[in-house]
Amino acid sequence: MIDFDEIPLDKSAIEEFKDLSLRALETEKTETFVECLLKRQEISDAILRDNEPIPEEEAAEHLAREREILKRLVDEKNRIISDIDDHARSMRAVKVYRAKFPFPAMPAFVDTTT
Repeated sequence: MIDFDEIPLDKSAIEEFKDLSLRALETEKTETFVECLLKRQEISDAILRDNEPIPEEEAAEHLAREREILKRLVDEKNRIISDIDDHARSMRAVKVYRAKFPFPAMPAFVDTTT
């Protein structure tokens, strides 16, 4: 779990947003990545409510980071879909299994003579 109290309170909302964006991109853990994005969403909502101006020179940097975050989100989505597909295939394989020749039904493998 990420500790959001590490961010100094005297920073502007834009700086907090930037720090969370960078932290999200730097982490390898999906859970931390998502937590940063959720916290970022709260800050983004506050920025929109307060109508805090964003300097033009920083706008290009923010846009580039947003593109990187979107790429990572797409990668995560594709990984999750692949995991779900693998799981679904294994579940189907388990449901479809039927004992067939040359393998007898399971009770035949148990020796009841001893």
